[in-house]
Amino acid sequence: MWERSVNSVTESLLAPFKKRLSGAAGDVRELVALVDFHLRILYTLSIADSRSNGIASIKVIGTPGFGTMAAVVRQAAKESKEVTKSAWSERIRLSAAESLNEIDSFKLAKRYKSFKTMRDQLSHGHALPSDDALVQEIIQSLTVITRNLQVILNKHFADCSFEWKENYLRIFATSKKDSLDVDGLWQYVEHNDTAAIYSHSSQDSIFYIAVGGEILSESESGRIKRFQTQLLVEKKNTNGDLGRLVKEILRDVSAFTEDYSAPSFFFGDESDAGHLYVPWTRSTSDGNQARIDAFRIGPDNRREWKVPKSDDRWVSYSEFMREIANWPILARRIGIGLESFSKSRRDEELSRLGITQNSKHRGPSKLREVNEDLNSQEQSNGHSFDLKERVDDACERMKPSTAVYFVVGQAGLGKTDLMLSMAKNRAEEIAVNPDLKKPLFLFVSSTGRTLASLEDAVNGSLNITKLLSSHGAKALCRNGLLVLLVDGFDELLGSSGYQNALGSLEPWFKELGGRGVLVASARSSYYLTQYRRSLAETKDLNVDHTLVELQPWSRADTQDYLTVGGVPTTSLSRLDDKEWKILSIPFFSKAFVAWFEKNADKGVPPSIFDIVVDQYLEREAIKLDDPHQGSLLTREELQSLFAEIAEMMQLDKVREIEQDDLISCAQQTIGANSLESVRPGLSRRLSSLCGLGVDSEGGKPNQFGFSHEVLFDCFLSAALSRSVAYDVSANYFENILNRSKINTSVFEWIFQRNPEAISKISKRINFSINRKNESDIFAENLGSLWITMLQRGGNIPPTERVEGVRLGDLSLSNVGWKNLVIKRSSIKRLEIPESGDFLVELSHVDIDILFCASAAQLKKVVTGLDKSEIRCIHIQDKFEDNPVRVRKALSDFGLVPNSETNAPSELYEAAEFFLTKIIARPDIQIVVNRDDWLTDDHRLSWTHRMGNDIWTDFLTYLLEYELARWEQRATAGKAKNRLVFNVPLTSILRKEPVPLNIRNFWDFCQKGP
Repeated sequence: MWERSVNSVTESLLAPFKKRLSGAAGDVRELVALVDFHLRILYTLSIADSRSNGIASIKVIGTPGFGTMAAVVRQAAKESKEVTKSAWSERIRLSAAESLNEIDSFKLAKRYKSFKTMRDQLSHGHALPSDDALVQEIIQSLTVITRNLQVILNKHFADCSFEWKENYLRIFATSKKDSLDVDGLWQYVEHNDTAAIYSHSSQDSIFYIAVGGEILSESESGRIKRFQTQLLVEKKNTNGDLGRLVKEILRDVSAFTEDYSAPSFFFGDESDAGHLYVPWTRSTSDGNQARIDAFRIGPDNRREWKVPKSDDRWVSYSEFMREIANWPILARRIGIGLESFSKSRRDEELSRLGITQNSKHRGPSKLREVNEDLNSQEQSNGHSFDLKERVDDACERMKPSTAVYFVVGQAGLGKTDLMLSMAKNRAEEIAVNPDLKKPLFLFVSSTGRTLASLEDAVNGSLNITKLLSSHGAKALCRNGLLVLLVDGFDELLGSSGYQNALGSLEPWFKELGGRGVLVASARSSYYLTQYRRSLAETKDLNVDHTLVELQPWSRADTQDYLTVGGVPTTSLSRLDDKEWKILSIPFFSKAFVAWFEKNADKGVPPSIFDIVVDQYLEREAIKLDDPHQGSLLTREELQSLFAEIAEMMQLDKVREIEQDDLISCAQQTIGANSLESVRPGLSRRLSSLCGLGVDSEGGKPNQFGFSHEVLFDCFLSAALSRSVAYDVSANYFENILNRSKINTSVFEWIFQRNPEAISKISKRINFSINRKNESDIFAENLGSLWITMLQRGGNIPPTERVEGVRLGDLSLSNVGWKNLVIKRSSIKRLEIPESGDFLVELSHVDIDILFCASAAQLKKVVTGLDKSEIRCIHIQDKFEDNPVRVRKALSDFGLVPNSETNAPSELYEAAEFFLTKIIARPDIQIVVNRDDWLTDDHRLSWTHRMGNDIWTDFLTYLLEYELARWEQRATAGKAKNRLVFNVPLTSILRKEPVPLNIRNFWDFCQKGP
């Protein structure tokens, strides 16, 4: 039960209007809205009274305007004492009559005949009088009226209170002898413990104005049905689409006010019926601008804005957003910021590595949409992808879900260059042609920086504009006018971000409310895995993801780039396949061209990897030359220093270190406790080193980090190589691998420089993780190291046993080894050679796809398939990924016992299969045709694998046990539904005992319908 006096509730609802009063001319619009709100209070009470006093009841309309509300209140004021049969009726009659007298008292013969005349003129965009004295007279008159309206309200309802009891809201007097049913016209709001007043309605929601001007919606079907049948006039007289529009417009407008508070609003009536009017104060760099804007739903459900000071010119709502964002200037300033950032990057590459940007030949940026279906043939034939075109198309179509494009690829492939050039080119296009109907791209760099949140990174990118806040950026994003391009998203929060990979994006997703487009790049596949896991642990995020992979250059593309860069064909002919593979990464090709310009007479170095290190060390060594003492660090000491720094960053799970840490690394390098006593001047010069770019934002201590992630990888690899040379310690490696995800290239470069390291590591490191030491990062890194050793060693297992690790693609040689035991591990693809004398023992291994050209060989050399989870098989010419058929095929081949008698029901297996597929890609929304519950999305082709009937049965029982619900989607063509889960997906698949409906669902699936 809840009670609160009527006057305290109404005063809290009216408070935002009074807060916005500043004494300026703009107060006229705010005072008009305040009068409108007072009338709304009497409007709802008059309707409530008409339903209870025995006379013909009055009903609300979907979007009540001033004239409509005034007519209802005027009718209540005219009721005779003989008709008003209750104390409530008399209260309302008197308060209505006195309030209307106050409103009708407003008359300014020089300009306005009545309050409504002035209100209507302002609504149509007419300017206030130019005479300041007359404006002040209007303000004074309205101020008196609103003050008197408050007095009238307080006088007649001083002894009245709201009461929320048994899910019902009423008003009662102190005596409690008589009460007024206001349920539906007013709504109890539990989260701020007050009541909200009816604002408007749509076909599927009722909207209320709460404290602070917040618009709340009621979507519970029972309350909506009661409201529509008992309180609402016939639906044909309502504008449902406009009702849904109000909340969105107020949220957008508030983003451009000084304090981001929701503005007031009112609806038009008579000839303006169906129009929404929003008086508000726009915050600009030149001061505040009072204005009133009109909106409506136009032809084809297009949201429209009325151009101010025009007779009746309505344009797209996006034009309103462009105007208040100062679109041409915003584009120009974003372009200025991006040009400055680009120049810094060019200077950095030239300074650190001698790389110059060849504007005439940059090499191709090829993207491929990743299809992660286990069918390997489909996966390898991913579609080529034009990111800019797809983003523009998504902004234009504005599907009812936020579109996220994840661009993945290892460090050095050019993700930053791709996104930066997209943003820079678009800013230039719009600055030249502001009428271009394309979105701006806001490039947000988090590479090499550890920030507290995405919000910090966005604010950093917006600072240059001096026009747009993060609130404004979100509003433009919601309307498809601005797209965030977040570069290096996996580096944003440092390694800590892996623990909650969704955390920084989730607030943005909720602010976008299922609208807008976002692009994020990440180099780490491990991060993407953690991101998906976070998605599966949450629920009801209206986001649809597309995974795009930036491709390495082909050999032809690489050769073309190097030739144009001046590398002769004779030098290219000396490169082996491994070096061509490294050069397919643009960063290394650029470094190679830069190296060749100065070292053409030296031929090709032994390792492309060494090129980057040599270039880097050569240029950094110059900064440590003292005119009196010579070089303060030798080349070998400098390389050792950078290796120490990379090692410290890995162990501390950061990508930046402070000045004291930098000095500590230098002391470790030269073996001295005091740098100044051994190398005078070295401490002072350290801060100028290498891409150890200085960051002193916000008064924080200077932070030093490598200017490119490839450089961090290079020197971490050097640190690990050094440890191998000094007889690797198992504890050291375990500590390094257990901190944060390590790029596979770090391991590859170790063995490229020292093939003997495979033998040393395999003898000293234990590749079995016991249960008490399990961690996702450790399992991922240890598995990556083992696979790299296997591939470098000719696909011969480097150890005879692995346990508790995550292995990627495991393809085994048919010679050179005898036994391999794999326990409690996961394998993406296990390929068994069709010949050879060896034995693979599996136990509790999750295998995404098992491949072998010979079932007989598989039966001969592999054991434990019955103790493992096989999701997909490709044995001989048979491909299956349906769990029932996989089990049957394995049984038919004699690879597992026939266990049909103990097999779970088909529905149970289907539920596990479908949930596993959904959890594997929770970033893809389940959207189906409303009539048959089938999907047309090629990414969801697995929904048909077990038959359409079993798929629809699965959906039926998910809904029946309230584990999921349908969300209707407004789309062109066939009507669609989106499946929204009420509990986290992982909770269902894990068959958790709470909530009880999870257990009941699985019990039913086991028994079968």
